[in-house]
Amino acid sequence: MGVLADYYRLLRAGTALARHDVILPGEYHSRLPAPAKIAGKTLRLFGGGAKGHPGVRLATALEKLGPAYIKFGQILSTRPDVVGDELAVQLRVLQDKLPPFETETAKASVREALGMPVRDVFSAFSDSVAAAS
Repeated sequence: MGVLADYYRLLRAGTALARHDVILPGEYHSRLPAPAKIAGKTLRLFGGGAKGHPGVRLATALEKLGPAYIKFGQILSTRPDVVGDELAVQLRVLQDKLPPFETETAKASVREALGMPVRDVFSAFSDSVAAAS
């Protein structure tokens, strides 16, 4: 079952990135080889017409994917030497502009991961203060 779960997570991430026009974005269409152009156009057919700057679209996709992906985006936002200045600035929304997720969601995730209620594992479990915190 572990392998199937891995494939599901990969498919889920790829679908979210394609839906938000992050994979082979239209802005780079003229720079891509013919097979990539065709693949990009195909992905955009299923994307629902994502709009905005590439960094905004990436931030939105990472937010939809959840806390681990948000944390990845937060790390990328601190590395303009890796992703470029513009993308890093656009990803900063993931650092401090997201609302905190619900405590019950966090408790359910911990319960699922550890196989026991939060109260049996932690002496205290406070409300989250931000997304991916």
